[in-house]
Amino acid sequence: MSGAGDAIRRPRTPYYGILYTAVGIPSGFVSVTLAYELRQRGISVAAIAGIVSLSVLPWTWKVLGGPMLDLSLTPRIWSTLCIAAVAATLALLGLTAATSAQALGLLSGLSLMTGVATVLFAASINNIVGAVEPETERGAIGGYVQAGNLGGSGLGGGAGLWLAQHAGGLGPASEVLAAICLVCALPLLAIRAPKPARPETLRVKTVQLWRQVWAMIRSRAGALALLLNLLPMALGASNNLWAAVAGDWRASGDVVALVTGALGGVASIPGSLIAGALCRRYPPRGVYYWSGALCAGALIAMAATPHTQTAFIVFTLASAALLGAAWGSLSSVAFNCIGCEGAATKAALIGSACNIPVVAGIAAVGAIQTRFGSNAMLLGEAGLAIVSMAVYAMVIFCIKPEAAAVEATA
Repeated sequence: MSGAGDAIRRPRTPYYGILYTAVGIPSGFVSVTLAYELRQRGISVAAIAGIVSLSVLPWTWKVLGGPMLDLSLTPRIWSTLCIAAVAATLALLGLTAATSAQALGLLSGLSLMTGVATVLFAASINNIVGAVEPETERGAIGGYVQAGNLGGSGLGGGAGLWLAQHAGGLGPASEVLAAICLVCALPLLAIRAPKPARPETLRVKTVQLWRQVWAMIRSRAGALALLLNLLPMALGASNNLWAAVAGDWRASGDVVALVTGALGGVASIPGSLIAGALCRRYPPRGVYYWSGALCAGALIAMAATPHTQTAFIVFTLASAALLGAAWGSLSSVAFNCIGCEGAATKAALIGSACNIPVVAGIAAVGAIQTRFGSNAMLLGEAGLAIVSMAVYAMVIFCIKPEAAAVEATA
């Protein structure tokens, strides 16, 4: 931890990975633990995809919470309140599923509530980054953020499923994970960010905030960042349904828990950190572009190879590593655009944009899988990525033809 005057205290960069672990845990619990258990009880993949989509849906509304976080309380107070809500809703979701897994409407509502709490916690952490971190550190922070996010997703899925199968069911599993989320919030004690605006200056600050957001949108970097986030280039939609389709590869419950959970989380961490390091040397948009290409290639290869348990292990781990690189570089794209003022709102706007194709993609690939099978699901997501890459390359060429080759290969 390093000081930055009386009003600001910065955490060590790796602390952001710990904080974002609590962002990933609920996602892993819903997409792996809950999805696998519901599938074992005969719930369709399409219905499971709907529940998973609802947990991701609030990320598309993230922009609505940004101004509230920017203009009231302090980032640390908001983070504390939000992580308490994350833990409470996660525990309630597991307890409800344990007693009435057939009540899909109630589970869907709780999944949505868990997503809302998680989104607000993530937005409060982004606000801290904008308030206390220099521009030179944000590329690396993007890597740590996604390492924690994806690692936490692996923990929530792997440990959650193992606990559900070996230590008393979904209720105890969710309670243990909720406690881990609270522990992951301890680095908040190392942070002190500027105080919010006084009531008499709130109106002026609000006007300034929206001017800053509009200036970001109008800038070349901001517009391209929003475009990248809206294109379904590296969705990870199929990754959210591995537990639901594992039977097509004849993978056992313990294997699913291991590779989509603990090992998947470990595999995603180096990908995120490598992407963060690359974003310090190269344009983050270029790093994300080629990460998306590798993600699409892995999906095509998974569809083309024999469906065995070994193939399931290899490709889910490879996809986790590549998705870590993609989302790590995408976080760096966002952090490089948000500046210092209005950081929560700017980051929330970009975060909302990037999750629109994710929510739609999960629902779409779930419907494709139900009707046409798992190979079609994988190839459909890969096709979306390829089309998105072509669209982005064309936009770059049209905006600045002389720099198109540099932008595409940076």
